[in-house]
Amino acid sequence: MNYIEPKFNSFIQRFLDQTLIVNEFVYLDWWSVVHFTAGMLLGWLVPKLIKNHNHFLVAFFIIVLYEVVELKLNGVLFIPETPLDTAWDLVVGPAGFIT
Repeated sequence: MNYIEPKFNSFIQRFLDQTLIVNEFVYLDWWSVVHFTAGMLLGWLVPKLIKNHNHFLVAFFIIVLYEVVELKLNGVLFIPETPLDTAWDLVVGPAGFIT
């Protein structure tokens, strides 16, 4: 994959960027584990902090908002992602929420 080297480049970032499963329809890397875990954390935290709302929609909004910020910081704090990677982040995060 060709990408712009980010200004912030650490061992952790390089580790998380290692791909686990990649094909035409699936893109999972170690960041996917982070997104899943964050979804699980939101599944625990959102119901405690927000009452009388659809907790899944609130968590999904937070996950989408994070992805937008991540896209804006591509090449600065993050290695740019493919659209497939971003799409899977939006699947894996909510999957962690419902786990």
